[in-house]
Amino acid sequence: MKTSLQASSDVNGRTRVRAAIAVGMALLLLAGCATGSGDSSDSPAAPVTPLGYEWTEVAYSEPLTPGISYEGFSAGGALWVYDPATPTTLYGTTDGEAWRTIDVIEEGVGAGDWNDRSDCSPMIFGDLASPTFSLFYHTFYGQGHPQSILQHTWIVAIGPDSVSVSDGATHGLESLPPAEGGKAYRTTCALGMAEVGGTNVIVGTGQWWAPYDTGQVNPYVALERKPGEWEVHASSTEPFFREWIFPYSVTKAADRIVVLTTNSDVESGLDSWSSTDGLNWDYVAFPGPKYDRMAGLPSVVANDNGIAVWTSPGIGASGQSRVWASRDGLTWDHTEPFEADWILTTVSVDKEGFTAYAFRIESDAFVSAVRHSADGASWTEVDDANPYPHRLESAIAHDGGLVLLLKDKFLVSNLSWGVP
Repeated sequence: MKTSLQASSDVNGRTRVRAAIAVGMALLLLAGCATGSGDSSDSPAAPVTPLGYEWTEVAYSEPLTPGISYEGFSAGGALWVYDPATPTTLYGTTDGEAWRTIDVIEEGVGAGDWNDRSDCSPMIFGDLASPTFSLFYHTFYGQGHPQSILQHTWIVAIGPDSVSVSDGATHGLESLPPAEGGKAYRTTCALGMAEVGGTNVIVGTGQWWAPYDTGQVNPYVALERKPGEWEVHASSTEPFFREWIFPYSVTKAADRIVVLTTNSDVESGLDSWSSTDGLNWDYVAFPGPKYDRMAGLPSVVANDNGIAVWTSPGIGASGQSRVWASRDGLTWDHTEPFEADWILTTVSVDKEGFTAYAFRIESDAFVSAVRHSADGASWTEVDDANPYPHRLESAIAHDGGLVLLLKDKFLVSNLSWGVP
């Protein structure tokens, strides 16, 4: 299907691109208010609930194995952990003691190799907010696919008492757009999924290609028009983000699906595409100076209240932490809530606005700082005496509390785990 694009400028100077293309933490941590300085305003901050002050140790229990560096996420009312070496086995818990084990291969994911030949991350988060949440798994086809597709996409839906596996090959993800300019389209990796306007939308990468003439990365969008059935859209001439632009996050903010990308052609090095339906996309180049690539890719938190993107120099490095914030996923502000060399650990987004958390080391001790903003543009200093501010960077927000995964135990804050 051809891409039909029309560009016009709205009253805020953004470029609105309309495309008919054939083509996932909220932390509330500390309390009090004070007057601000620098980028901070003098208006009172909204109350901020204290979390992360006190922690309880909870030893790993079977089936977890001490010594493994587990990773985890919160979804469907449970905390889920997995060994990154074997992401096809998930362990879920609501109390840190009783566990639910899911082996997605036993549930039906298969038909491919789990090895470094896959260009996709083996597990991609879909919609984690719903009671039944989604994960994507990719396996490697090899060289024998009739459409030369290399990656096999599987969608795993996990409910409170259920697990279902959808083979993307038989549910529309391999029913591809017609050839354009003598080249066929093939999908590679799903990057993420969000529900907008009542429709689930997948954003992924692919390429237009011919034998001995393989194209560059070119995105696709898949819409779930019917339950479990997907419709793939792509365009060789007008993709909604350009070739060689790297998408580092696909998420949902307010009522929009948002694709965040790095782009060396814009001043800040960052931009976004967002949509309320998966077909018509709005482009925004982020304001502000060039982000520090040495700090790695930006961190992201998003929910129905808005979205925040941030970078930080990290422990042992020098530089300026930066925040880009948006209430609607479309209009962005760039700010520097903290002075240089403060290490920004995380940003929360809730109905009261944005809260940023940072620390630095003074005389071998951790010193914490918190700023709050109602709109993401001006910040107010918040009183803070958190003795463990460095833990916030790696903690997982879960059920109103925090969970930190160590080699042989959990550290939990504001959860009843491990409490008699």
